[in-house]
Amino acid sequence: MKKISLILSLMLGGCVNQFADNYKTIATPSNPLYIPSSSELEIKETKNLNGDLQQYLEMGYAVIGTSNFSARSGSQNLQNLKNHAKTVGAQTVLVNRSHGGSSTVTLPFTTPTTTTSQSRSNYNINNNYGGYSSVNGNTTTTTYGSQTQYVPIEISFTQYSAVYLAKFKSRTGIYPFELDNKDKAYIEQNTGIKVGVVINESPAYYANILPNDIITRINGTDIAGVKGFIEFMNIAPSGSTKIELIRGSKKLTKTIKIQ
Repeated sequence: MKKISLILSLMLGGCVNQFADNYKTIATPSNPLYIPSSSELEIKETKNLNGDLQQYLEMGYAVIGTSNFSARSGSQNLQNLKNHAKTVGAQTVLVNRSHGGSSTVTLPFTTPTTTTSQSRSNYNINNNYGGYSSVNGNTTTTTYGSQTQYVPIEISFTQYSAVYLAKFKSRTGIYPFELDNKDKAYIEQNTGIKVGVVINESPAYYANILPNDIITRINGTDIAGVKGFIEFMNIAPSGSTKIELIRGSKKLTKTIKIQ
């Protein structure tokens, strides 16, 4: 049985670190806004990935990468995840594991066989002096071969979703999301960003900017999506900044102090 388990493990790729192979980079520690930490890496298993992610974003964490894949149950472990998380500079990882279904495969197993047969022989011996004798004997024959059996094996799979987080400096405290088509139709324009998360005790927090607010202009300049928002904030001078936004049916202007 141990031999069969070892063969299955080798055939189904149990030694590969799927967290590393399926990693998609979003940000790296080389970003000047990255805040180094001496705290021990935290691996948190969660049943509510989106809810827990929201809480961490509000605490000032940002997503630096993700791993999403399906693998044979038992082939991956949290040590694989921890090893890769340290490599990419993550400070916290949220991971969700769920049942990913099962399938049956048929594997051939060949084993050696040994067949032994016996035969009885009689020999009559005459000599030149008129002597006579009869000799009886048994002969043993051993035949070596092999046989192949096809064994059905049920394999279960686990779906893994991991989000790698690290703390970054935020000048505004706004975690921006792209507008979807419904948002664009509602405000009747293509430019702008949606406030996804407001970091606690940040400039946006104290200016009472809320999640789902749609920011259209900053200091009189149209904001062309998340990329435009980030580029604008990277070069904006410190101090008071005027933000025009839409909240439901209201058009509001907020002033925040960029750090």
